[in-house]
Amino acid sequence: MIGELIVEFLTELPDFDPKKHKPFGGRYWLGWLGILVNLIIGAFLTFLVGYTLFSIGKGNLAFILIFNLFLIPTTLFWFWRTSRLFKKMWQTTLYNLDNKS
Repeated sequence: MIGELIVEFLTELPDFDPKKHKPFGGRYWLGWLGILVNLIIGAFLTFLVGYTLFSIGKGNLAFILIFNLFLIPTTLFWFWRTSRLFKKMWQTTLYNLDNKS
């Protein structure tokens, strides 16, 4: 069960089949917890970008620029990935609310 959830989290293919899992069950709330974890990691990456950009005058400029050339696209990709996961969870929520009866 744990391995299945980890694989679904990493591949972004959560299984919300209503025949297998009840609406608003544990898997549903784990999906929202995954979004919360993604937002926390995204906030940390954004903090790192801001911190390194504001510390340009204090350290090795070449290292900071190379680090930010890697970090800025990573942060943008992370938020794009989180938005896709949020959209998927929102669609699941609307589906569960429509078929609650």
